[in-house]
Amino acid sequence: MNRPNIFDFATSELSQDAFLCWLLSWAKPQNKPLDPYLHSCAVEFVSALLGKECLTQDVIVGRQYKNIDVYVIIDNTYFVIIEDKKGTSEHTDQLKRYATEIEGDEKFGHFRKILVYFKMEPQGDYNEINQANYEVFNRVKMLNILKRYKENTPREIQNHIVIDYLENLSLLDQQLNSYLNIPVDSWDEHRSLQGLYEALQTHFPDSGWGFVPNANGGFWGFWWSFLNIDTDTKVYLQIQDGKISFRLKSHDKDKTSGIVDSFREKLEQAAKIEGIPVIKYGRAGTTRAILQVEQTCWIQDTQFYLDLPATVYLMKRAEKILINALQSFTLTQSD
Repeated sequence: MNRPNIFDFATSELSQDAFLCWLLSWAKPQNKPLDPYLHSCAVEFVSALLGKECLTQDVIVGRQYKNIDVYVIIDNTYFVIIEDKKGTSEHTDQLKRYATEIEGDEKFGHFRKILVYFKMEPQGDYNEINQANYEVFNRVKMLNILKRYKENTPREIQNHIVIDYLENLSLLDQQLNSYLNIPVDSWDEHRSLQGLYEALQTHFPDSGWGFVPNANGGFWGFWWSFLNIDTDTKVYLQIQDGKISFRLKSHDKDKTSGIVDSFREKLEQAAKIEGIPVIKYGRAGTTRAILQVEQTCWIQDTQFYLDLPATVYLMKRAEKILINALQSFTLTQSD
């Protein structure tokens, strides 16, 4: 029987804020005699936040200063801003605002700023985080720290709060990686796809993914290979409900309608050369599908598990079709 885990109930962002503050507080030198193993874990966490080894002679931890989720001052030198996101993502330029406000702060403005985006769940786009100069602290980093604590600490004195957080985070990691070890038709419609899409981004760097709401309840989509027809019109690829579609986007609905038929013809020709069956798909609009690959993109082995290399290969073949169609279309337009 599994013992109760507090983080099965403490699921909010505020609960995670509290855990981070609690763990960071253990990095204070005066707490080392109370629990040297937990102190060592906390110091390793601080060092990971700073990006270098730190002895933590002085540690001050706080919350909600100028709306910052968590902050920690290290050795009277570093001011670490931790933006903690649980299930949500950055919005309204809040990251840049926090950094700017601290930069001009009379009390803390002279410290060296370390900007951290703490996100245990994956998200499809980190562009705004990177542009705001925040370092992403993901679950892999956190799992490694907590696993070392568990391995190095005698079982009888392991802290239950740390172990609970580790077990809860490990369960999330298992759910996100479930696309690898359960049949495709048994995937969780949220976690399995999130984990898979996170993995696919390593193969398609210009990609993004996320939940797209619509009248049918929405879907988790993955999109990549954005190419310009002109300054106002793009073509790209998207996965929706396990199918790859070729899509066109323009701010001008009339312009989109005028391009669709001729570009579809080029896609059909390129798909025929590549040997991939496609079908007509989509409705009129400024953003619309033009064609869809007939087969599912989730290529399965004989046991109905995902064949990830074969899936990536199919996606790259679809990308090749799009590139070749665009080249042919561009040549036609220039004649």
